[in-house]
Amino acid sequence: MAFRLPEEFGNTNTRNRQGVNSLSLREKEVLCLVAQGASNKEIAAHCYISQTTAKAHLRRILEKLNVRNRAQAAATGISKGLLNQS
Repeated sequence: MAFRLPEEFGNTNTRNRQGVNSLSLREKEVLCLVAQGASNKEIAAHCYISQTTAKAHLRRILEKLNVRNRAQAAATGISKGLLNQS
C-alpha cells in the first residue's frame, strides 16, 4: 500500500500552526515514506539528504505529533488525514 500527500498540502503554509498542522512539506514527505515502511537510509536516498538529516526530520515529526515511534507517527498521519492511501 502506498501513501501520498493530499494535494492541498502543496499549497498551504503550515509553519505557524501547532501540532499536526505544523509539519513542513519535507516532514510530511518523510512521514509518507515512514508510513510505507522506509528506513532512514531509504528516506535519505529518496529525498537526496543525509541519513542524519532524515533522522532529524523524523525526530521533529515525533515531537510535533507527540508520539514515541515510527509506527505511531504513521498511524497518526493516517488518522489525521495527512496521508492519502493510493
